[in-house]
Amino acid sequence: MVKGDRSVTALAKTTRPTIGSVLEREALLTRLDEPAGRTVMWISGPPGSGRTTLAADYERARRLQSVWYQIDADDADPATFFHYLSHAVRKLGAARDDVASFSRKFFRQLFAGGTESLALVLDNMHAVPPDSALHAALEAGFSQVPKSCCVIVTSRSEPPASLARLRAAGQLTCMTGQDLRIGPDEIVVIARLRGQIVSPQAAAKLYERTQGWAAGLVLMLEHSKFSGRMAELPSDTTPQVIFDYLAGEIFDRFEAHTREFLLRIACLPRMTAAVAATLTREPKAERLLINLALNDYFVREVSSDAGRVYQLHPLLREFLKNRAAQALPEAVAAGSRPDRRRRRAARRRRQLGRDRENRTGRG
Repeated sequence: MVKGDRSVTALAKTTRPTIGSVLEREALLTRLDEPAGRTVMWISGPPGSGRTTLAADYERARRLQSVWYQIDADDADPATFFHYLSHAVRKLGAARDDVASFSRKFFRQLFAGGTESLALVLDNMHAVPPDSALHAALEAGFSQVPKSCCVIVTSRSEPPASLARLRAAGQLTCMTGQDLRIGPDEIVVIARLRGQIVSPQAAAKLYERTQGWAAGLVLMLEHSKFSGRMAELPSDTTPQVIFDYLAGEIFDRFEAHTREFLLRIACLPRMTAAVAATLTREPKAERLLINLALNDYFVREVSSDAGRVYQLHPLLREFLKNRAAQALPEAVAAGSRPDRRRRRAARRRRQLGRDRENRTGRG
């Protein structure tokens, strides 16, 4: 992995995503405030249920200074996690073979000395296996979070058993996919934010068909915008099937060059406009990505002083990869190469850590 790839990855993994039109859900925010002694919030739910949006809304509404971190499979190795979070593996003096001690020291330093309340957001924890060493490291680190600060975790899964002690002590509060469901009254507001007028009766039907699932709702509203009707879906249809059907209806209405562009970038979990343009040879790559993000088409923009990075929602990426496997198999093959480079880089980091430990031991 070249230096530029590492810097883009670090930027995307540690920068707050830009959230579009957001429904203020004060009742949920208030629940996250409780109990008074909680320091960890665990927001779980299926893909497209609004976990990340709720985390961002809480941090914004409570005026918290925040540090964001996007979890991926490489973070199963705690060294990779801490490396990308703050390059702390090299800066702190804890022993590498004592992960719990290192984690406690890291979290103490992260939350110490600030003049504002700090929120650390760990997004997409489900990307790490339940038996990963990272969970043990986080259990130790979470115990060091002061009451004036918090850690917000989003995941498709509920908290692991290793966090039972925190939960029993009232230091961890949980919210599930059931809690994240969007009610009929909220559907009316969301439609208005997207420039559509939905009657209470239509909102009730939308709720019945989506069961309050945020991703399905957005696609249903978008589908009705161009079709003039509400899509008919069987009540027992799974969320992924609903997404694939509605996304396909919308995708097929895009211009051919836009469809090909999306299929070719599906191999990348995150990208800059320049990377997308190089990969697809699309001169208007940046404009296409900006439009997709502005229209809330399951593309998020991560902005910073270093520039913009774009991320595809996992549901959209899975849909596009399935389409690409049929229409552009060479694009799917291209996607495996960046993953291999990332894995090799992670192995190199682990080996470098072991080499440093060996040199320290000899000294």
